[in-house]
Amino acid sequence: MLKWAGIFLLVMIAAAIIGLLIEAVRIIAWALFVICLVGFFLTGGLKFLTRGRGS
Repeated sequence: MLKWAGIFLLVMIAAAIIGLLIEAVRIIAWALFVICLVGFFLTGGLKFLTRGRGS
């Protein structure tokens, strides 16, 4: 019984670590996305998008 409790505890710890890693990857991906978006607009991305339309 004690062996199963130890295995279950290890599985739960592993699941928690994997969950934290996935969350960290999501946060990093969002940060990169926001940085790229801000950089795009700062370097005149709006003019680039609207150049081909209109008149």
